[in-house]
Amino acid sequence: MPKENKPLSTILLKLARRASQVLSLLAVAFTVGMWLFLNFVGYHNPASAFLLFLPAWLWSIPVWLALPLALLFDPKKSGILTLVVGLLYLGPLLGWQGSASPPGDAEHSADVLRVMTYNRGQAQKTSLQPFKLEHQPDVLALQDAGRRLASYQNADGYREFTHVDGVGEFTLLSKHPIVRKDLLIYVQNGDTSRQVPVAARFEIEMATRRVAIYSVHLPTPRPMLESERWGGFLWGILGLPGTDLARKRHSRQAYWDGKLSLATQLAETVAKESLPCIVVGDFNTPSMGTVYRAFVRSLQDSHQVAGSGYGYTFPGVTRNPVAFQQPWLRLDYVFADKRHWKIISHVTEPDRASQHRAVFAQLAFSP
Repeated sequence: MPKENKPLSTILLKLARRASQVLSLLAVAFTVGMWLFLNFVGYHNPASAFLLFLPAWLWSIPVWLALPLALLFDPKKSGILTLVVGLLYLGPLLGWQGSASPPGDAEHSADVLRVMTYNRGQAQKTSLQPFKLEHQPDVLALQDAGRRLASYQNADGYREFTHVDGVGEFTLLSKHPIVRKDLLIYVQNGDTSRQVPVAARFEIEMATRRVAIYSVHLPTPRPMLESERWGGFLWGILGLPGTDLARKRHSRQAYWDGKLSLATQLAETVAKESLPCIVVGDFNTPSMGTVYRAFVRSLQDSHQVAGSGYGYTFPGVTRNPVAFQQPWLRLDYVFADKRHWKIISHVTEPDRASQHRAVFAQLAFSP
């Protein structure tokens, strides 16, 4: 019997289904591949280092463009796959947390420490007071505050802190005695002529124990990011060994290697800390990539444990339409060592026209 010809509509529908499947797989592969590239390559390549600082939702655009066709022509397979990947990417893969539960009675315990951190540089003449008064921290770590130590010691708005001390650009205000302070200076890329202060280590005396508090301010990558925004970062991909472009890639890679070396040295110092420790401040690195992972090997991120939303802290004021005129980076953190602390709550300052937004966390000592 002669073979029956299929209607044209059936053939077109089959082709549309196949096309939607291919587009969906390509979109999913791109989004997942970008997440892996940024998270696990990070500062090891100039291209991924630069792209880390762009709004991360951009890398899910192909998924959302492919989703309507996938749902229309192949909803049970590629439609579900594309939707799930898109939601996972914008959710847990980018650090989004559900609504945090309110802290319990432990907040009144002597073994609880309420910590706040804030980079007060470029505060745009705004005040930290409303956020501070709402959460009443026991310890307030300030970066970019070196010349303001005396003013904080005498300021009426900070009278609740009976102990105020600082070293370098770092100022610590505490309700507990500050018994030690040290400035941590590291050599960048093994060059002894390039010594960079990256943190201050304070020791405070609580009622039952001594605690080490690291206030961190890693160097900003802003100059490199601004110079690379017109495409220079692409040499990280195009500068293949043996080509003339390799020199451009090497010069840019040396810059990011320097940033990584400082962060790695600090992370190694913290990992060897013998006292219960809390590490706070402006790390100038997003919440994915090689630098972030260097710290979370030995520390727990309070936002990941007890925060809500994305917890973005930078930039506090922006007109960037790609970021919907909202902060798109989490550069400021409260970390606590995994051996001694249980994280009770975490709050990111919701809205203020300061370059950085403050972060508050409540920690309970857990023997």
